Amino acid sequence: MSTVDINQCARQEFEVAQVRLDEYIAKASDTFHDDPVVLEALQLSQRDWLTYRESYCHAIYQLWRDGTIRGVMYQGCMLQLTRCFQADYFSPNLFRFSRQ
Repeated sequence: MSTVDINQCARQEFEVAQVRLDEYIAKASDTFHDDPVVLEALQLSQRDWLTYRESYCHAIYQLWRDGTIRGVMYQGCMLQLTRCFQADYFSPNLFRFSRQ
């Protein structure tokens, strides 16, 4: 397996996790569509988190910048943070306390 193949595989795995995250976000938007204050707060927090994820994973990429592993380390970071966000923060807290 080549470096290009490994990077492509890591990218595909991240894309699957991103689709799942997008589904959570859509569910939150549907759940709180009648409460613009909550909806705006969720949208702002999502934008902030995406900025954090990109910034942090860019730092990981820079840490490995001299090696061919840099791409897969970046994709792995993106995947790990996305999965952690879904599992630890977004779904359990947001929907457990929804008012529906």
